[in-house]
Order: sequence, then C-alpha cells, then structure tokens
Amino acid sequence: MKYFIVASASKERKVLLHNTLNAFDNESAIIDTDLEDDLFYELDTRKIDVVLIDLDSKHFNLNTARTIYEMYSDTKVILISSDAKMSVPAFLTRAFGYLVKPNEADIKNELNDIFHNNKKRNIQIKTFGNFDIFVDGTPVKFERKKSKELLAYLVYRRGTGTSASELIVNLWEDKDVCRTTRSMIHNLISDIRKTLHEYNIEYIFSCERNCYRIIPEMVICDYYEFIEDETKTNFVGEFMSEYEWAIYVSPELSDIEKSRLNK
Repeated sequence: MKYFIVASASKERKVLLHNTLNAFDNESAIIDTDLEDDLFYELDTRKIDVVLIDLDSKHFNLNTARTIYEMYSDTKVILISSDAKMSVPAFLTRAFGYLVKPNEADIKNELNDIFHNNKKRNIQIKTFGNFDIFVDGTPVKFERKKSKELLAYLVYRRGTGTSASELIVNLWEDKDVCRTTRSMIHNLISDIRKTLHEYNIEYIFSCERNCYRIIPEMVICDYYEFIEDETKTNFVGEFMSEYEWAIYVSPELSDIEKSRLNK
C-alpha cells in the first residue's frame, strides 16, 4: 500500500489531490493535514511515500520540504504553488517536483515519474566536437541555447562547484556581475532543471546555495574517460567547439593525446 500526505488548508486543492491520488491508486492511504506539527508526526509514525505540500497554505513553506529531504530520505516531496517565481528556490530544497496551478494530468505525471520511471537512465555526454547529452540514445533538447551552454560549462568543471559569479564571467565576458546577470543565471538554472526533469535525469545536477555542479558519477562522458584513463587516445582535436570559453581546453587535451601516443 502506498501512503500519501496531503498538506493543505485549501478545500479546493484537497479535492483535486484526493481525486488524483485515488485515480492513480485506489488502494492507497491518503492522510490530510493542515499543520506542520501534524505532518511531521505522521512522518515519524509510518513510512510515507509522497508528501504533496500546498505552499499557498500559511503553515507550510520551503523549509518544510527541506526538512523532509534531510530527515526522511525515502519520502518524495511534490510542491504545489500559484507562484511560478518560486521554482528555483523550490528545487533547492531537493523536492522531487514543483507544480504551478496543476491539474490532474500534471500531478499524475509526477507520480508516474516517482513510481514507474525513476530508474537511472543511460546518460551519455559528448564533448569532443560539439556538446550534446543523450538519454537512452535520445538527444536532450534545450529551449534556450544559453541553458545548454551553462550545463556544458559545468560538465567541463567535472563536478567542481561553480558560483553564479564565475558562470557570468565565463559565459558573458562583456557583462558585469550584478543583480540583472544573477537573475539571468537563475532563469537558466530553472530552465536546466525543467529540461532535466522532463527526461527524468534531474539527479545528474546539483544546485545548492550558489553552488552549481554536475554529478560526474551519474553520467558517461568522453571527456571524463579521456582524463581518467591513461590508455585513452580518442581526442578528435576539438572540445565543445561551439563555445568560445572552451577553445583553450583543446590544446591541453591535444598535448595529453600526443604524450600518450609517444609512449
């Protein structure tokens, strides 16, 4: 049996969530609460599969979701709100999903991702030549070219945490670090999270307290394999050739290739 908690003070939203959960699994147990103390009492009492938190209810906020992630690692959190601007801080809580004014289909998609499609995928990242990501052989498509470039830069950093300021300096050489450019970064990060979620691979990306990074162990990457395996001699002469900041990497990789071939 699946256990769900509906954390909301809105009758309308409770009806929506109950109807959706019953349609998804009519044998599940649904627990209602409109107080944070009661929510954590239920989490302490039994194993809860999913908590659906209505952020428009005054007794619940992003800290509620963050605490659940830290204390109840097996419980997934779906956040629901009327405010689209909260998407980036919502993802920082490590919530599984963030839905803005959702309908039944939106909620069912999240539940399907949790219970049916959350297996690790075959994720391959290509950096020699142009940059691309493939999930089970299918190329990942980004709505914004700059979002893809930002992710490419994080791939280049090989798991090292990178701040918004560093991203601004490297991705926009003609722009200063200011509120406007930081907002641009936040919008791109939100777009990246949305895209990765669509392909069910959001776990390859970490975003915490102005520290953004790729999780290298979650992907297969030609660049990582080349750096880590001294027997590899498969560098083709170009590294993410569509990005200006990457042109300085190619000579370094070429030198490594030559030294290996000359051994």
